[in-house]
Amino acid sequence: MPPHAIAQGGNYGGANINAALEELAAWFANGRTAVEKVRRAMLGHGCDAPAPRCWPHHFDLATLTSFPLPPRATAAYVGAGLSPGDRFYREPYFYLSVYPAPDPSALPPLPPLGHWHVEDFTGAVATASAILATARPEADADAFLAAALEAALALCR
Repeated sequence: MPPHAIAQGGNYGGANINAALEELAAWFANGRTAVEKVRRAMLGHGCDAPAPRCWPHHFDLATLTSFPLPPRATAAYVGAGLSPGDRFYREPYFYLSVYPAPDPSALPPLPPLGHWHVEDFTGAVATASAILATARPEADADAFLAAALEAALALCR
């Protein structure tokens, strides 16, 4: 989201960003459907995957699954979601994040629609511009998310 005067105490006036808000709403509506497909796939793998929710710290719509890592007292996580954009990508993007971050050399190949992001978080990422540049945006995004889920689960188990 771009900087806004409201952060410095100004009034909120969204009239000049209606088109952007409508576009963002469409991404969230479609993102909910795509993330729900990933969640159902996680459930099919026997994972406890809660319903997608909007996380207030990044305003992303995501589900988060944890895996125990015996004998350590920590856990591994796979997060699947849609971000509206951030300091890394100034556009919406789908992601499947993996924690703890694996060695980048251990990351498996992904479909050409996306790539591995390894700065501050490790995750398979497909940006809005990459998705919209394909002939079949919904099908290609779904295929990317399915492949990224398989890669993420393999890294956490």
